[in-house]
Amino acid sequence: MIAIGTIIGKSFGYALIAIGVISAIVVNVRFGALCLGFGLAVKSISDLPINWRHRPIEIFAPIAFALALIILAIALPRSSA
Repeated sequence: MIAIGTIIGKSFGYALIAIGVISAIVVNVRFGALCLGFGLAVKSISDLPINWRHRPIEIFAPIAFALALIILAIALPRSSA
């Protein structure tokens, strides 16, 4: 059951990251940063049951980076696009 959840979580995370990169290039940097942040957080949290005992810094560093991206996206001024 955990393996299915991690596969779905990783797939959803990668999809959000891809949407974020494409939308940051084409549409809006703010929306792209939000999608990248949430995608990275979802992917990192889906790895949590697997990597918790080995190296917790591999979980905390991407989550901290995702939070920084989300905060940066919220702090950016609104664009006209």
